[in-house]
Amino acid sequence: MKRKHTVQFVVSSYNCIAICATEEAVA
Repeated sequence: MKRKHTVQFVVSSYNCIAICATEEAVA
């Protein structure tokens, strides 16, 4: 259970970084 939660956290962090990078590229 904890392992699955950790994976979800990593994926969420990766998505946030990807969005931030996209916004930086647009701006």
